[in-house]
Amino acid sequence: MSEVWRECTLDPSYEVSDLGNVRSVTREISYKNKNGIDVIFNLYGQPIKPYYNGTGYLRVRLKRKQKYVHRLVSLAFIPNQEGKPQINHKNGLRDDNRVDNLEWVTHSENIKHSFAELGRKSWLSRKVLLGKDHPRSKPVICTCKKTGEEIYYDSLTEATKDGFIGPCISRVCNGHSKSHKGLYWRFA
Repeated sequence: MSEVWRECTLDPSYEVSDLGNVRSVTREISYKNKNGIDVIFNLYGQPIKPYYNGTGYLRVRLKRKQKYVHRLVSLAFIPNQEGKPQINHKNGLRDDNRVDNLEWVTHSENIKHSFAELGRKSWLSRKVLLGKDHPRSKPVICTCKKTGEEIYYDSLTEATKDGFIGPCISRVCNGHSKSHKGLYWRFA
C-alpha cells in the first residue's frame, strides 16, 4: 500500500499523508533583490520532523506556527459534515496519526470513548487515604499552657475536626510558631 499525499488545508505550501506524515512542497520562489533584479530559485520539498508537545501529541512547525499532526491529517482526509470540534484517536495512542485511527467527535464522545474503550478510571473510584491512614500522616500532641494537660491526635486531620487549623499546627510542630489557639503542639 502506497502513501497518499494531499495538500494541507491550512497552508498549501505543505502536504499531509494518510500515514500521518507532513512535508513541504517543492515550489518556485521569486523576489526582487536590492538592485531591482528578479531572482527566481527552487525551494525543494522535504519532510517536516514532528516533535512531542509534552502531553503525547505530535506537532509540526509550519511557517513559525505550531500545528497538531492529527488535526492536519483529519482536515485533509476526513470529512466533517456534522461540524464536530475534536479528533479522537480510536486506539488511544496519541502519536498514531494514521487516517484509519482518527475520527471527528464531540467533547462528550471523546470522554465516553476514553472510559468505555480505553479503560480510563474515574478519580472518584480511587481510594483516597486521609488522616491517620495516609502514609505521611504523623500523630500530634497538644499541651495546654495553664494546666499541662495533653491531648493526643492520630493525625493533623483529626485535630482539625476539633476546630484547630492544620497549617498553624504544622508551623508550631516545626518550630516556626510558639503556639496555636493558646496550646503548644508537637509531633508524637
